[in-house]
Amino acid sequence: MPARLLAIGVAISLAACGLNQTQPASPTPSTVTPMALSPSPSASQPSASAVPSASVPPSSPRPSIQPVVPVRSIPSYNNHGSRTRKWIALTFDADMYPWMYAERNRVSLVDPRIIELLEKTHTPATIFLNGLFAEAFPSLVKRFGGDPTIELANHSWDHAGWTADCPNTTPIRAPMTERTEVTWTEAIVSRLTGVEVHFFRFPGFCRTSREVALVRSLGERSIGSDCFFGDTLGWSTQRQIASVEGGCTRGSIVVTHLNGPPFHPNVYEALETLIPWWKAHGWTIVTVGRLLGDPTPRPSGSG
Repeated sequence: MPARLLAIGVAISLAACGLNQTQPASPTPSTVTPMALSPSPSASQPSASAVPSASVPPSSPRPSIQPVVPVRSIPSYNNHGSRTRKWIALTFDADMYPWMYAERNRVSLVDPRIIELLEKTHTPATIFLNGLFAEAFPSLVKRFGGDPTIELANHSWDHAGWTADCPNTTPIRAPMTERTEVTWTEAIVSRLTGVEVHFFRFPGFCRTSREVALVRSLGERSIGSDCFFGDTLGWSTQRQIASVEGGCTRGSIVVTHLNGPPFHPNVYEALETLIPWWKAHGWTIVTVGRLLGDPTPRPSGSG
């Protein structure tokens, strides 16, 4: 493996979703003006005794973005899609650690400019949600669920680490289990939007083959990345742009974040350049489902 690709792989592994777990003593709210992103008013964490409640989903689920092949034919773990087409899957992690959930009424945890940019440019994207994010911002998740260009996916419930050495995470703690990290998030997304998710991303990309098999047994396929954005390391706008333009190739899955500054700075500014750059250079921006050939929503229990 070329040294440059090895370095990129190590950076992705170490920096993915790399929020500092030390809560700031006096968080500074983002200067970004929020739109209709009011967090849930509940001040306490959801009860662990049952799957958290959410609003009843729409009577008619939104149509699938790109029906192609059965999900069971997709490999259990994917860092990229086919290298034959000039396609790139744009993905966002919507992180919500427990300490972020507790601070959601004081600190800006979403950059609304990113969402407005995706909507304005009709850019397809896959958003990997922590369940706590859906609990904190149910109206926003419903908005995603009603957008035919947005694919919703699972990023665990609370961004706990699945391996003992996973950086910038804390271990999964009782009453949560690896299984409920998957199923609780799937349940709240389904209840809010009527959408059944097909894909899962491990916090920090940390996993073993056993955990990949568990996720598959629950009907979801695990998604990694082969194109590093750099926002987790606080890179400048120009460095993020250069990383993506130079590091992404045909079939790449690029990962960045919806959270915005101060946790993930310069994402909006980089996307302002990258989205038109991709289109001008003949790239097709797609969801993970379209890249890998995902189906229409599957019946419960299949996979």
